Amino acid sequence: MLEVLLATALLFGCVVVLVQLASIGREHAQSADALAVAQLACYSKMNALLCGAEPLETLKEEPMDNLPGWVVSVEVEDAEQEGIRVLRVTVSEEVEPAPGLGILPGTGTSDSTYGDEKKGRSFSLTRWIYDVKSATVSDGGFVTDPHQEGSAEPEPATHADGGTDDAP
Repeated sequence: MLEVLLATALLFGCVVVLVQLASIGREHAQSADALAVAQLACYSKMNALLCGAEPLETLKEEPMDNLPGWVVSVEVEDAEQEGIRVLRVTVSEEVEPAPGLGILPGTGTSDSTYGDEKKGRSFSLTRWIYDVKSATVSDGGFVTDPHQEGSAEPEPATHADGGTDDAP
């Protein structure tokens, strides 16, 4: 009889551990799935900005039409290098605070360890882009920096016989 009780206790202990491990695995799978969604949405937004389908302007946590519960932020700023801009796209999951995790009555303090944070998983891409506003197009169709001295026109190639590639 004692052996049966001991075996049953061990069985229940193992079942509890296995259920906990399965729960942890499920949470990690959901987290990986959400990160993949954030990455795809971030790449999609970055590509839409780079190809000109959407205006290249700063956005602060705009809801995404095709992904309910997700927000996108776009930051466009000048880099230290002249003629270069930094484009940063961040896609974040909106997470509503759990009920009861607000301000404690009469204290003015939050009982949540997360404070006012309402973001869940997020993914961010940063890309340096050439500032088209500071570029000019020369006669040959080359993009040049107006602040750069000299010409962007390529010199005609000379051959060993002294001739060039220029048409007569």
